[in-house]
Amino acid sequence: MAGTIDTGYAAGTGYGNMQSASVGGKEKTDSSFSDAMAKKFCLAPKDMSLTEYKLYIHDRIKGLYTHPSQKHVDWFIDISDAAYRRMQNDPLYEQRVLEYIAQNKATNFGGGPPKLAFIHIDEDWDKCRTYTLGLQDNCPAKRAAERRRLAAEQAKRARRKKLLKEYLKKRALAKMLQDKYLKSQLTKRRLEQVRLTKEVFARKDDAQFLKDKALAKRQTTQTQKKQIVARQQEQTQEIKAWNERRQAVQAFNAYEASLIMLSRYEEQLLS
Repeated sequence: MAGTIDTGYAAGTGYGNMQSASVGGKEKTDSSFSDAMAKKFCLAPKDMSLTEYKLYIHDRIKGLYTHPSQKHVDWFIDISDAAYRRMQNDPLYEQRVLEYIAQNKATNFGGGPPKLAFIHIDEDWDKCRTYTLGLQDNCPAKRAAERRRLAAEQAKRARRKKLLKEYLKKRALAKMLQDKYLKSQLTKRRLEQVRLTKEVFARKDDAQFLKDKALAKRQTTQTQKKQIVARQQEQTQEIKAWNERRQAVQAFNAYEASLIMLSRYEEQLLS
C-alpha cells in the first residue's frame, strides 16, 4: 500500500525497522523529522509538500504512547493520499485521526494481545477502521492457564496416589488379620480333632480290656477258645479299621497343612 505506515514497534519488522519512541513511558531524545523541519524552515503543515507532510505525520504517530501490553504487537497503519490531503488542509481532522490512532495504541490488551493490528484511515471518517488478527501464543494468560492446568493435574495425580497407597495399606492389614484368624481356627480345629480321637480310642481300649479279662476267666472249653479266636479276629479288624481312621486323620492333617502353605505362598505373591 502506498500510504501504509508501520509504527516499527517490534524490532526487525515493518517499514524502516525503527523502534517506538515511547515504549514503557520512555521518550526519545533525538530530534524527529517534524522537529527538524520546524526548526530549519518553520513550515506549517499546510505549506509542506505531500511527501514532507507524510513524514511529518509519520513522526507524530511514532511519538505516540504505546501500552506495554502491545510490546510484541505488529502495528500497520494505512493512510490514503486523499486522507493525507484532508488532514493537511483540515487541522481538526488531523487531530481527530491522531487521537484515534493514539487511543488504539494506548489500549490495554491485558493477557490476550493480538499478533497483528491494522488501522485504515480514509478521507471519509466513516470508512476508517481498526482490525486485529490472531492471538499471541506466548501471552501471559495462556501460560498462566497452562500452569494452572498442570498444577491441577499434578494435584489430582498426587491425590490418586495417596488414596491408592491408603487402600493398599488397609487391604494388606485386612489380609494379615484374615490369615491370622484362619490360622488360629485351623489350629484349634486340629487340636480338637486330636483330643476327640484320643478320647474315643481310650474308651474303646478300656471296655475291651474289661471284656477280654472276663472272657479269659470263663474260657475253659473249646467253644470258649473259638470265641477267643473270633474275638482276636475282630480285634484285628478293629485295629485295621483304627489304622484306616488314623491314616484318614493324617491325610486330613496333611491336606490342612497344604492349605496353610498355599495361603502363605499366595500372601508372598501378593506382597
